[in-house]
Amino acid sequence: MNPKIWPQGVAGGNSHDHAGGDGAQIDHTTLSNIGSDTHTTIDSHIDDATLHFTRISTFQAATALTGSFAGFTTTETITANIASAGSNNPVIRAIRAWISNDPGADQNINFRLSLYNSDSMTEDELMADFFFNLTYTEVKTAEWAASGTGGDVDSTAGLVKYDLVRLMGGTAENVRISAVTDSDTLAVSTLVGAHAVDSGVVRIAEISGNIQLLDADGTSEIHAKLETLSAPNASMNVAIAIDVQ
Repeated sequence: MNPKIWPQGVAGGNSHDHAGGDGAQIDHTTLSNIGSDTHTTIDSHIDDATLHFTRISTFQAATALTGSFAGFTTTETITANIASAGSNNPVIRAIRAWISNDPGADQNINFRLSLYNSDSMTEDELMADFFFNLTYTEVKTAEWAASGTGGDVDSTAGLVKYDLVRLMGGTAENVRISAVTDSDTLAVSTLVGAHAVDSGVVRIAEISGNIQLLDADGTSEIHAKLETLSAPNASMNVAIAIDVQ
């Protein structure tokens, strides 16, 4: 014979306030035996529309680090240990690299940038690598005027719309290419200063993301290697800027 369950009544619109004896009743407002978070306390948290959270942590501003790879003359590798990473497991937010000297001739060079977990920088210690081209050309024909939007260069080879370029004449500044008009003309976002004929125009390689590194040496350094995959035709230096947290 199957047992039967007989429902008890509900009193006062309260689904916990069952008729049929005190043993079947739950009082919403006197649950003191379970601590301070009674139904009344919970209701008050909801009613006052206040966030009752403890702040665990906040994001800190990124630290800007710089380094350089000097003296490329052929297909070769140059290394750099970039100090002051702040910890032995920094997170990279952004990397920018560009040709930083005047090599005396136009360049359009392919590179590999690789990051390692120690200063021995062997491939079994590789943590991340990136491939990009860096371009050097120069203003030609006429000065690029302050408040202007570009002009002629020796060559636009290796440059495309939306590239970030650094103008090295006068007070150096970074602008975005808005159009590659033809083989020797660039349109860019509005300039601040003027840039004379024969001053450098260089492409900035931009890398972004959350790149977790490890310094197994315990020296709070970023162990970087830059390799030319095509040969420059004159001595060339590359600057690097890294934002870390």
